[in-house]
This record gives sequence, structure tokens and C-alpha cells, in this order.
Amino acid sequence: MTYLFISDLHLSPEHPRLVRGFLDLLVHYQNKQTQLYILGDWFNAWIGDDYSAPWL
Repeated sequence: MTYLFISDLHLSPEHPRLVRGFLDLLVHYQNKQTQLYILGDWFNAWIGDDYSAPWL
């Protein structure tokens, strides 16, 4: 079993290389026995009553 820990990725449209790298990581481990733990901020957005991001 492989355990992956990621933290504070801050994925956003402004950083396509980071998004692509994360997607490549997921594809690499998709058919393996892997557990992914996401810690911290995953997206670079504040989600509140007064904010809406068109990509969410």
C-alpha cells in the first residue's frame, strides 16, 4: 500500500502547470493500491457568502 500526503496545493486556473502535475500524479497512481490524503488548502479560493468563482 502506498500512502500519498499532499498539502496546500492551491489549485487554480492561474497555475495550469500545477494542476497538470496533480492530474499526472493521479493518473500515475490510479490503478495502484494507493491512499491519498489531502491536507490543508486544495483550491486557491475563498468560498464565502460574498464570493463566487466562476470555475467552482
